[in-house]
This record gives sequence, C-alpha cells and structure tokens, in this order.
Amino acid sequence: MKLIKFKKFISVSVIFTLTLFNTFGQESWLKVLDNDASQASYQIEIHQNQFYILTGKIFNNTDQGSVVTQLNEEGEVNWSVNVPWIDCSPKAMHFMENSIFLFGNDNSDQSHFFMHEMSASNGDSIEMTIIDHSSLDLNNMHHIASARLNEKFMVAGSARNIDMGYSIIYVVDPISKVTDTLLIPSQSNLDSFIWDLNESIDGNLIVSIMEETIEGDNIRKILKIDSNYNTIWNYTSEHDFYNRSFPYTTELEDNRIAFTIGHTTTNTILHSIRAVNNDGSISWQFDHPISFDQLREIRHLKLAANGDILGCGIYANFAEDPVVNRVPYLFRMTSEGEMLWERAYIDLDLHGEAKWGVFSDVKELADGSLILLGQIQNENDDILLMKVGADGCLTENCNELQLITATSKIERDQRFINIFPNPTFEQIYIDTDISLRSIDIYNIYGQLVKSYEHEKKIDLSFLSPGLYLIQLIDLSDKSITQRIIIK
Repeated sequence: MKLIKFKKFISVSVIFTLTLFNTFGQESWLKVLDNDASQASYQIEIHQNQFYILTGKIFNNTDQGSVVTQLNEEGEVNWSVNVPWIDCSPKAMHFMENSIFLFGNDNSDQSHFFMHEMSASNGDSIEMTIIDHSSLDLNNMHHIASARLNEKFMVAGSARNIDMGYSIIYVVDPISKVTDTLLIPSQSNLDSFIWDLNESIDGNLIVSIMEETIEGDNIRKILKIDSNYNTIWNYTSEHDFYNRSFPYTTELEDNRIAFTIGHTTTNTILHSIRAVNNDGSISWQFDHPISFDQLREIRHLKLAANGDILGCGIYANFAEDPVVNRVPYLFRMTSEGEMLWERAYIDLDLHGEAKWGVFSDVKELADGSLILLGQIQNENDDILLMKVGADGCLTENCNELQLITATSKIERDQRFINIFPNPTFEQIYIDTDISLRSIDIYNIYGQLVKSYEHEKKIDLSFLSPGLYLIQLIDLSDKSITQRIIIK
C-alpha cells in the first residue's frame, strides 16, 4: 500500500457562538454552539480533562467538511478548527499522546480516505496522509467508522470497484504509515456496508455490517477479528424486510454483543436492542410495544461503568398534544435488557411546536454523570451539548419528557431580564427593561397554563412541582422564553 503524505497548516479560529443557559443544578448544564451553516454532530471525547467534539459542516454551500472543537470542563470553547477537506463521520476522532487523529473520505471524488494528525493542545495541523488501495481502483468510498486495535487504527467504510461492492477496513500504523487492507466482498445480490467498529474486552475487533439484498431484505452481521486479522467469530441475523436500523454495537461485560436491530415484522422506526451469546444464539431482545404513534431511532450504544447499556438518538410521540416530533433521546437499560428509563428533551419554537433534534453520542464521566452531543434545529442545525445526571435528568425527579431551551442566536435577546427566585415555591418577580404586553406560562407539553398582563409579581402557587416555560411578549409582539422550576 502506497501512502501519499503532505502537510498543510490549518488556521485556528473560534467559529461558534457559545451560549450558557440557566443551570438546572450544580451538576447539569445545557449549551448551544451555533453557526451560520447547518451542521452534523458526530463524536465527543474526553482527553486530559478537556472535551473534544467532532462535527460536520457544509463549506462553500456544497462541500461536506469537519470541525474539531476543544472545550473546558464547563463546556466553554477554548478553540475550534475547520477541516474543510475531510468528510468525517461518527467514531472518526482518536487520541494518541498529544495528537488527534481524524479519519474520513475526501469530499471531492471519493476515491480515498484521509488520516489527518493535529495537535490536541491548540488544533494546529501536523500531517495529512492519503490512504488508498495499491491495486484496486476504488471509488464511491464512504468512511463510516474507525477504532484503535493494538496501537493501530482500523479505518472502515464502503467502496466499489466496477460492479463489485466492498466493505473495506484499512489497518494503519500511525507512526510508520504502513497500511494493510481487509476487503469483505459483497455477494453479487447484496449491498454491504460496515457500520460500526469497537475494540472488544479481549483485544479483538468487533465489526458490524448491514447488508441489503436486491429483493429488499435486510441482514445484520457481527464479526470478531483477531490481531492477525482473522475472523474468529461471526453472527448473521435473519432476513427481515422491515429492518431499517443501523447496527450500532457494544460489548457487554461477559463478552455478549448487544446491537440495534429493527422492530420485528413491523414497518415502524422503533429500534430494538438484541444481545447475542458467544455461540451465536440470541440471549435477549428488547422491543418497544408496537405503535405507529411512536418512534425510537437509535444512533449510538455505549457500555456504562456498572455494565448497563446507554443509548441515544431520536424520540417521537405523535399521540402527544402537542406532537413530540423527533427530539433528542437518551435511555438506559440493564445488561439483561430491562429498560430502566427513557428521556426525551423538548425545545419549543415560537409557535409552541417541538424543534427537531438528535443525540449522536454520549460519554459517562467518573462521577456517573453523562455528557451528550447532538443537534437542535434553530435557524440552522445548531450543535447541542448537555450534561445531565446519571439518571438522565436536568432537574431532580424528572419525567420522561423534559423541557429545555436551546434558543438560536436569532431568537436570543440581549435585553435585561431577571426572573427570581428560580427555582421557586410559589411566586416569581420579573425585573426587566422591556415593556411587556403579556406573560404566558407553558407546561412541559407546550400547553398554555395561564396568561398574565404585565405584572412584575406573579403567583404560581397553584402549579404542581416541575419544569415550566415562561414566555414574555413585548409591545411589538416579540417573545423571549425562559425556564422556571417550581419546587
């Protein structure tokens, strides 16, 4: 394998506006990093007590590139760097000593992958390496995931050569740049895509593959590959026309593999979780009750420190009033498939409708709290960063549905507003320089609870404990929304 190397300097600039919202408690916070272009959330990592997030961004209105941002423990931006020539994906960012390694495909002709090394201290570029195949003329290459195995990087995706499709894994030594290639050819009647990579507890590589026949049947495969790149274990699911899930995987403490799979025999986006034993038999499967009013789209699985399974993605409940339509979602279940809790985080627009959102990655901190990375739809798809408790709550004793405020820069208002005390037991005071027409209180479901005129003191003693929205409307009918907590 011949690798072509070149170095290029990346100018470092903070491209996001960071907004700190009201703290829900000592350990929880929510922040939005907004920009003038729509973005995609990929990955969050913790290195040397700093957070690093990998996101995607459209450059020059057409080119899909990437952005790396370093934040401190409070979620404040230290620096942010554009990497416009690499189209990254989830699980594309890795650390080795003081270097960040990014992997992705080129955003021009999609004929090769990139490995880009940059400083973890300040984001400066160190080296770029082009990864291509020595003999095959591959095209339509799409990087999907990467992983560390035995101090080497496993870089996976899909590619085509004439009429043959491949699931491809490049094995890259970050020091010598020596590369091996593992090709998993598709059968003539299959489209095959590697979708997830993980290092197993025993030092092997776990590879999940999604395949689709020309008849439309869907198959999921899980492989274990040893350090000599031999397949030592494999699992193949049943053919299922309705399986539209992406096979994200995590290994349980006893080496069972848990992964996402489509809800059995129903054409709904209610992703299930299945665990398989070492002999390939099914250990258990968690299915949501069949409902065409519900949606659970899983985008990531992670093993918690206590052996539980954490997952995140998109939640919808079309039976709610108002409709909860595709909002950020987090859940936790035991290693035996018992759902412990689900959390959906709802941000309402000025019309009282839920904004689209997603969580793409979750990390567990040493104290058990969770850091979540996702997106929320404001003027653009802004990056959403949230820290919640081990129970997924922003407030104590939270419900499945939690109301948040992740307002875009267009909707934010810089005028003086002070609502206190917050949290409160029975009343609040509003101190502001805005001339108000009315004040509206909404519950967690976006339903109007009560309207007031321009009082400075408001009695809320009739409200049950929980989280509410207060919307202030000025004389020009512009509104400003904040959260209030009733104890």
